[in-house]
Amino acid sequence: MRDITALIAPLRAPVKGINSIGRGISDLVAGFTPAVDERIPDACFLLPDEIKETLSAPLEKVGFPIDSKIGKIRDPSFQHHLHYRSYVKEGYLAYLYFGNRQLEQELQATYWHWVGYEFADNGAKGIFIFSDTNRITDTYEVMGLRWIKRNSNLAKVKFFKEEFTRRLINVDAEFRVQLVKEYFELDMFEAKPRAQLTWKDLRVENAEVKEEKNKIILIISIQAANAAHPLTARDYLSILIDKTIWPPVWKRTQKGALTGVPDPDAEKLLQYALDKGSLPDVTPLLTALGNLLEKIIPDLGAEHRTVIKDFITKYNLAPVEN
Repeated sequence: MRDITALIAPLRAPVKGINSIGRGISDLVAGFTPAVDERIPDACFLLPDEIKETLSAPLEKVGFPIDSKIGKIRDPSFQHHLHYRSYVKEGYLAYLYFGNRQLEQELQATYWHWVGYEFADNGAKGIFIFSDTNRITDTYEVMGLRWIKRNSNLAKVKFFKEEFTRRLINVDAEFRVQLVKEYFELDMFEAKPRAQLTWKDLRVENAEVKEEKNKIILIISIQAANAAHPLTARDYLSILIDKTIWPPVWKRTQKGALTGVPDPDAEKLLQYALDKGSLPDVTPLLTALGNLLEKIIPDLGAEHRTVIKDFITKYNLAPVEN
């Protein structure tokens, strides 16, 4: 990283904003040390939930998932600024958010210039900036080009107006993936190899895993509750268990534990299968949970079938079919 003191060396003359494209960015950056009452509050760079949720699925689809751990960068006044990241080979992509208030206040705009340099110096290979305004002019694009010119590690800086964000939110999921890939120019980045997940990762108690497991439990519960007459929910789950290649004692244990109430029965069944882990003596790479879920797939509609298959694939619960 460059010497911070060089970037924030004292300068007594007041800074006058960013209206002139021709003005050197260094003139704006030099001498800025925020006063305590003027500092941008923590978390100001975090994307609003609506934008984050809109980006999450397409970025996951193209191999650049938003990391679950929030990134943090510290300014010269030792204040931390939080942001979302996607990790790429030898760096990361930073997703930042600037509201209209930050764009219009000259002091904070000056501070913004310094932040751009700081992200580049700390490993950002791409910086993607969203705003709730359409007041993004060529001035900002030129500023981004200067960030890139100054730091060879930084490959892309992109600003997105509010109208683009609205469009991204309102299009269908398939077209959204295409827009993200093209507008972010993700082909210029190499995705960081992801660690292969296994059934053991489903034992981690975090919000993402819990939500995924709850979706699977709900699907199993719905199928049991809607069992064709004269089958009861208990009958359906008992038949489902019998279809597996679990050891007989496992089958007897779980069939005997069924209460006939779909929700708790589905939850207990999933947890039991997860606790049993893999079935290497029966079929390589097969797990008790994967075996159970494979048996329910033929009973499902297209949407639920996709959810189950994606879940099996993500956590490597069963061998991939050719």
